[in-house]
Amino acid sequence: MSNKINRKKFFKRVGMSLAGVMATTVSVSADATRNPLRPQQKEFLADYEEWLREFHKYIKRKNINTSDINNNKELMRLTEVAENRKEELALHMKDPLFERHFNNITKNITYEIT
Repeated sequence: MSNKINRKKFFKRVGMSLAGVMATTVSVSADATRNPLRPQQKEFLADYEEWLREFHKYIKRKNINTSDINNNKELMRLTEVAENRKEELALHMKDPLFERHFNNITKNITYEIT
């Protein structure tokens, strides 16, 4: 008897969770159609994705050989690029849609690499 009650509660919770996910997905896609990213934001995200892929490539090399001077110089250059774009990123991050895209790019590339 208690098994049925637990199972019932479980399926109820799963149903609620799925409904929440569906509502979030619908809300995100509705935001995208009502409030698409501006061209500057799209360009920033494309540059960021390229930068992040390159940065990870040099991090991998650093993990293999920490004393590679050319690799370390490139990492310093890439870090400087990121530092110079900090203010622009902070402005873009005020837009929740941009923030979602930015976080998704970061998560996806990190997942690909690990």
